[in-house]
Amino acid sequence: MGIWLDEFTDETKEMVFHRRSRQQREADGFVFKTLEDYARDISTAFQEIFRILKPGRWATVEFNNSDGAVFEAIKAAATDAGFEIVNMLLLDKEQKSFKQVQGAKGEQDVVDKDVLFNLHKPALALTVQTPEDHDLEQKVTEAVREHLRMLPDRIKTDPAKYSDEHRTTATINSMLMNTLIPQG
Repeated sequence: MGIWLDEFTDETKEMVFHRRSRQQREADGFVFKTLEDYARDISTAFQEIFRILKPGRWATVEFNNSDGAVFEAIKAAATDAGFEIVNMLLLDKEQKSFKQVQGAKGEQDVVDKDVLFNLHKPALALTVQTPEDHDLEQKVTEAVREHLRMLPDRIKTDPAKYSDEHRTTATINSMLMNTLIPQG
């Protein structure tokens, strides 16, 4: 149980998923929540955000977790609520937490960057997708080829913004998220 501003946290109402086992959490005096609990809670939150947001408007959600299943739960909750994930950006904070520094050194399973989801509530009905829209291997190949084809010109035009760092796996992964996730 946490305390902040002299108020105790009601952990039953928190939207937190812990990897530690039920026995470990309960032995430490904490409420145990499963990934399914988290997915249900985050889905409810996105449905409410979608409900109150006017059509054609935007929401940005910041996220940090090293567990891919949690990441997938957030993506599913946003799209199931009706949002289009227009892009995802990495937020690289200069001042890292102690655990983020350990994660960058490989000593902890902690990511050192946050992800910003830019969500759009459509003004009109969504279009129907064809089977060709779901050829992931082709889309990944085309996106990487286009990125690498354009990179030398971008480096020449704006060397302060673009460099060979944009050829790294992490940068290409970020580019693919920004390119492919909005396409479903």
